[in-house]
Formats: sequence, structure tokens, C-alpha cells
Amino acid sequence: MRASWLLVSAFLAIGTGAAIADDKFHAVPDGGGLELRVVSYGKSVHGEMTVEVRNPGTAATTFVATGLYFTPDDNDESQRLGVVGHLRVGSEGGNADVVTIAAGGSRKVRFDVFCVDEHRHAPGSDQAFTLAAARMPTSLIAEMGRKTSPALAGVKGKPTDDQMSDLQGRVWDARRTVKVRLLGEKRR
Repeated sequence: MRASWLLVSAFLAIGTGAAIADDKFHAVPDGGGLELRVVSYGKSVHGEMTVEVRNPGTAATTFVATGLYFTPDDNDESQRLGVVGHLRVGSEGGNADVVTIAAGGSRKVRFDVFCVDEHRHAPGSDQAFTLAAARMPTSLIAEMGRKTSPALAGVKGKPTDDQMSDLQGRVWDARRTVKVRLLGEKRR
């Protein structure tokens, strides 16, 4: 009985897109002491990522995901994933731009991530990701916002597959427009 429960649990974990991650909290760049760990990621090129944000401090702190990106673990050829759009918090999945994390508390937050490297291979379903130690450069954040804002205006809750594809194209367009180096990029 115990063996079949373990088998079912393992199947459910695989089927839900549980991310392969180091399960460690990493400092959120310019995040006021907040820490983040990847909980799950559902797709390869673009999709929803769930993270846990923890506040080890003694005062409530605001979490902003704009400009965050994730580097592939032990694979310099795979895509990096950048956060685009609103945060979704709680079971209702309402959109928010910021989330307050109570002192000593943590919250699970969902957001959409998109590949930022058009020239790199799509990450496999077993690819692990870690939060980059710095946010994207301001010029790239601004250009991604400018390019994706018109498409995001029509998104309520989680984007549809068509909206995700449109947003992915806009992210790549912004990346072609603003040529800056990101962490995890080899010199050519």
C-alpha cells in the first residue's frame, strides 16, 4: 500500500510540472532582504512559474518581480527565463504588481516567464533554474515593458496560449532591440 502511494505521489509530482531546483532560497536582487526559491515551472519556452518568497526581516517588505530572471543550472546553452507581466497570488489568481510579505513570513507567488535568448535552445522539462544574482539592466526592463504592455492590457488572470506566444515574440523583439549582457552569457 505504501509503495503504491509513493508511486502515485511521484507521478503527480511529474505531471504537475514540478521544477527541478536546488530548493534553496536565494537573495532577491534589490529586494530589501527578501529571498526566493523556485517551487515549480510548467513549460519549456514560456509558462507559469511558482516561487516562494520569504521575508526573514523584522518589517513587512514589498516584493516586485519586474526585471527578475532565472539562469539555467549547469547548462550554458539553455535559455534564461525573464519575468513578464503581473503577479498572481492566492487561489483566485488575481493580478497584482506588488505583493507585501509580512515580517518573518512567506508567500507563494505565480508569474509568467519567457525565454530571453532567441538564439539558445529551449530548456528541457528537466532543466533546473536559479534566480539570477542581479536584475536585468534598466534599458532592457524598459524596452520589454514598452513592447509587452499593449499585449498585457488584454490579459485577465493567466494568459491564454495565443497571448503567451504573442508575448514571447515581443520579449524576443525587445531583446533584439536592446543588446545588453545578462548573467550566464558567454563571451563570443
